[in-house]
Parts: sequence; C-alpha cells; structure tokens
Amino acid sequence: MSITKISTGIIGTTGASDGDVLTFVSANGSVEFKAATGGSGSADLVESNLSSYASYANSTFATDTNLNTVSSNAATNTSSITALNAEVDQLGSYANATFALDTSLNTVQDNVATNASSITALNAEVDQLGSYANATFALDTSLNTVQDNVATNASSITALNAEVDQLGSYANATFALDTSLNTVQDNVATNASSITALDTELATFASYANSTFALDTDLNIVSSNVDSVISGLTGANNSVNLVLSNLDSFASYANSTFASGSINDVQNNLDSYATYANANFLTTAAANVGNDNYAIDASTNTFTLAQSVSNVNNILLMINGLIQSPDTYTVNDTTLTVSNVAPLPAGINVDVRYLQFVFPGTIDGGGV
Repeated sequence: MSITKISTGIIGTTGASDGDVLTFVSANGSVEFKAATGGSGSADLVESNLSSYASYANSTFATDTNLNTVSSNAATNTSSITALNAEVDQLGSYANATFALDTSLNTVQDNVATNASSITALNAEVDQLGSYANATFALDTSLNTVQDNVATNASSITALNAEVDQLGSYANATFALDTSLNTVQDNVATNASSITALDTELATFASYANSTFALDTDLNIVSSNVDSVISGLTGANNSVNLVLSNLDSFASYANSTFASGSINDVQNNLDSYATYANANFLTTAAANVGNDNYAIDASTNTFTLAQSVSNVNNILLMINGLIQSPDTYTVNDTTLTVSNVAPLPAGINVDVRYLQFVFPGTIDGGGV
C-alpha cells in the first residue's frame, strides 16, 4: 500500500489525545484521530482507512491546479514574504520602543474612554442626520438644478477665476509698494491722537449743547417769530402777486387799446381844437395866448399862468404829454399849483391849454 503525503490541514484534531490513531471518516471525507481499540484488527482498520483516504486524496487533489498554483505562488513569493515579515518585525520593534510609554497615547485612550458615551450619542445623531439627509435631499430637484447650473456655468466660473487671479496679480504689482497708500497710513497713524482729541471735544460740545439749549425758551421764541414773519411774508407775497397780476392785466389792455396811436389821435385833436379855439373864441386881448409851456428846473411845482383862470376845468394840464386829472392841480387867478409835495423833476415838460373863451356876440337866453 502506498500512502500519499497529505496536508495536516485536512486532519481533524478536535478532541484528540495521546495514543489516538488516524481514522478516515467517509461521511465527511476527512481523517480524524480516534482512540485505539487494540489488536491487529484495529491496525488493519487503520491501514484500510489510510488506504481509502490515500485513494480519495489521489483522485481528488493530485491534479488540482489551484493547489499547484497556490504552491507555486508561495514558492515564488517566499523572498517577498520573508522581507515583509522582517519589515513587520522592524515596525513592531519601532512601535514598542516609540509608543509603549507615550503618555499622549494614554491621554487619547483616556479621552476616548471618557467620551465613549458622547461619541456613541454623536454617532447616533450622525446616523439620524444621515437618515434625514437621505430622506430629504436624495431627490431634491433644487440640488439637481444647482448641480446642473454648476455644470452649465463651469466655463464661466473658470474664466471668472482666471480674471480674479489676473486682478490679484495686478493689485499685487500695482499697490504693494504704492507710496501714496503708505503715506495715508502714516498720516492716519500720525494724527491718531489728534483725531481722538477732536472726538473728545466734539463729545464735550454735544453734551454742553444738550444741557444748555435743549429747553431754551428764547430759541423757541425766535423760532415762533420766524414762523410768524414767514407767514406775514407769505401774505405780503400774495398781495404783491395780486398787484403784479393787475398791472399785467392793465398793461395787456393798454397795449391792445392804445398801441395803434389813439393817444396820438387825441393829442392831434386837442391841438386842432386849441388852434381853432384860439382863432375863434378868445377875446381880442387873449387871442394870442392859447397855451403856456414851462421848462422845469426841479425848483418848484407852482407856475404863473398867462391868463386868469377861475376853475380847474377851464384849463387842460399836460405833463410830458400825459393829460392830468383836474383833481391833481389847483388854480387861483393866474397861479397854477401841481398837487405834489416835492418840486417836479427837471427835464420834464409842463404844458397848459386854456379852455375858457368868449363868444364875439350874444346868444339868446343869456350872454357869455
């Protein structure tokens, strides 16, 4: 009988003790240690079992390429495994020498032990947050939209990033050593105490003003007076505006009524009438006196007439060509007084036309 070498990994040793013999168990296809029962029968049984197992092993494992591959790989990598084993040993030695008495590791360990419950609670909260996030955001279209926007705008974001980098480079090159900025900084530092002192003085003045003027009745009176004056000015402005409006209306009326020469026509008619009256109605003594004209030297408003006049309606007084109303002057025999307190200004023209006359005959019913 030939016995093929078998791997000890397929021999069950559970419960085995000294003196047990190997027995092949066909039920599970393994070789197990069993207690020897003595006698040649047992040896034959063992031999039989060994023969059966050998046949089974030869037919099952002899040609198994996987086992051969494992064996070949083990042989190939023996040197690597040996080197790795040496490195693991070296790491073990280093760790033992470096960390064995390291108090920091002990502190970490203590902290982990102390905070174990907190860590457990935090872990539960993290799990809860994870569940909430999965339920809330997993299908959130807004997040998908943001993601789409990021993807869509990736080129713009990249370009903007390049521009920001370019601005940063420009700023570094332009302003890093800018002496004006340094000067401003120096001035601020130099004047810091002055600024602080000024701030204190302003605070003091504000406090003084609040305590001095807050309830000052004089200021209130001034304010009230200003309001009253403003109100009065508003009323005066209204009156002035009304007068101005009336003057504008009169000016429009005068322009439309007299602009075409009506006054000139009246003046011409008066001249014609004076000429006619002088020629036909005056007495012989007054025939050559139809009007008086006076040059004004700003010394008087009283004038001597060439004829005696008893009534203001018997003369026509014109100043600078404008006919005056009879209630603006008085007559007393040969004295004409213009009702003006101050003397008439120099350079103006005063003209008197006589309207009284004597018919050369008599008229029935009375004489003149």
